[in-house]
Amino acid sequence: MSTLNCTVVPGHVFVPDSQQRVYFTYARLNDLGEPIVTILMDGTIETEDLTADTADMLPIIGFTVDAEVSDKIEVDVQVQNANAVTNSNQFLVRCWLSDTATGAETATTPANDLTVEVGTLLEEVTADEHMLVLTNAAGLITLKVDHTGGTTHTWYLLACVGNGKIYASGKITITV
Repeated sequence: MSTLNCTVVPGHVFVPDSQQRVYFTYARLNDLGEPIVTILMDGTIETEDLTADTADMLPIIGFTVDAEVSDKIEVDVQVQNANAVTNSNQFLVRCWLSDTATGAETATTPANDLTVEVGTLLEEVTADEHMLVLTNAAGLITLKVDHTGGTTHTWYLLACVGNGKIYASGKITITV
């Protein structure tokens, strides 16, 4: 259980604002007076309670892995806010193919290429494996893995945005 213990100025009434928030400020707290108020904090700040602006400052990534068509698979990388709602801003996203959902760059480069279909390629760090991409205005990147002429292989697309957390797509398996 999380609690907040504080001593308040006797006689002061804390009134919620229009968004039902109560502000405890230094000017209103008194470490010498009485009474002591205990406020239960459990569940008071839920993800759905974050304002849109605050949630937008906490980007996460969602993936959609399309079905294989002619030895090619497209993967959508959608930047979302902390409420898992599409974040309609531009972001710089680091993307790379990996052989595991938590790994480094793949040991098996796609036989043909890895291309940016939606978004802007800013830098290709490792040819057809690792890149820095600018999303479109809707926070979306679409990458195409083209393994035409290769052998059956499975990758994961890993991506990192803003906060440094790494996100992994589902399996990208191209059966040749």
